[in-house]
Amino acid sequence: MSQEELKVLVNEVYKILEDRGIDFNEKFLRRAKTILHLSGRKVWDSNNLLADKLSRIIAEKNLEERKKAKEAINSIRNLALQLVDKKPSLDSYIVIEEDAMIDLPMEKKLGEEQIISEFDEQPKSADNVFDFESLSNLIKTNHINRKELLNNIDSILNEKDVVTLKEVLDVYPISKGLAEVLGYYSLVQTTDRFL
Repeated sequence: MSQEELKVLVNEVYKILEDRGIDFNEKFLRRAKTILHLSGRKVWDSNNLLADKLSRIIAEKNLEERKKAKEAINSIRNLALQLVDKKPSLDSYIVIEEDAMIDLPMEKKLGEEQIISEFDEQPKSADNVFDFESLSNLIKTNHINRKELLNNIDSILNEKDVVTLKEVLDVYPISKGLAEVLGYYSLVQTTDRFL
């Protein structure tokens, strides 16, 4: 509340008291204004004191965290310095005899003009067709026992009429990687028992 608003409110109080014919002591009202101002000042000061205490507490926590981090860094540094002169306890380590050759063909040399690539033709979008034969050519599935996979499916089909691949894999988890999954897919294509 600003000083002007307080003056307006005090004048309204004076006006109400005069309209109602109530005797009032103007000194008391002026004194009440001063008392209110002092009380507001005390609240203001106590809020500032609390804010200072909170900021000190937060700063102390940050200081403690920094102190712990510095101690950890110093202990790591001391351990590293102790190990500098010691020979490694393991026999085999990787040793690089020469500097590594780094080739960055896409890196722009200083002073070269920037080449802006133009792409006149956009690639055609691929059809979302699952080509099992192409995929099976990538992965060898001859070490997968198809009879075992069929037995896995049959054991679940004894309990249910229809089974999904997810349900089969939940009961019999994959142990031979993607080749085993492709084995299940090949069973669907080669056997007329499955849809």
